[in-house]
Amino acid sequence: MNAVKTVNNLNNNSKPDFLPTQLSQPQWWEGRKLSLLPLRPSERAGAKAQKSWWSVLFGRSALRQMGLVIALLILSIFGYYLVSRYVATTVIVQGRSMYPTLDDGDRFILNRLSYFNHTPKRGDLVVVKDPGHNDYAVKRIVAMPCESLYFKGGNFMVNGKHLLEPYLPDGTQTFLPDAHEKLLVVARNHYFVLGDNRANSEDSRYYGAVDRSQIIGSISK
Repeated sequence: MNAVKTVNNLNNNSKPDFLPTQLSQPQWWEGRKLSLLPLRPSERAGAKAQKSWWSVLFGRSALRQMGLVIALLILSIFGYYLVSRYVATTVIVQGRSMYPTLDDGDRFILNRLSYFNHTPKRGDLVVVKDPGHNDYAVKRIVAMPCESLYFKGGNFMVNGKHLLEPYLPDGTQTFLPDAHEKLLVVARNHYFVLGDNRANSEDSRYYGAVDRSQIIGSISK
């Protein structure tokens, strides 16, 4: 009897304090008539379910990710080139021209920015473009631009004074290729470089002083 009364009240547009469970009955809540929300399957979900492997591999999101990976790879290669070309790179000593300071196979970091704010100085270990073999070599600066060198009897002087070289073994002698007495003057913006192994080093005694542009950078021992 109560159920019949409830339905009749609904048919007379009464406002019950509960929500009917039948779609044919008016929906009221707190004195207001509610409209039904239409429910239908999501078209996007259906589209995702129907995607083929081709669209998954080569869809817009996949292509975007591939583009990001390629861009990152290009930037990494470009960054490595910039760092190794203008900042620092690894060098491997080949040969014994710098023995005993450096040995064959030693690895060091070449600092390409070492002479960015200042000029090379005497005693520096530098990597130079070797004019003798058109490659790179590690040498030591012994004379600066416009200085004079005097070679005689296995010894040499810079600007009339014997050069102190504590990095050499005692009794090391420095001969010119022809073993003759000779006076040399270093040109402007040039540096006279020698290997520490004076008996087995092809250096400025053979190809002359190197231009500042031929000095790539310095290494630290």
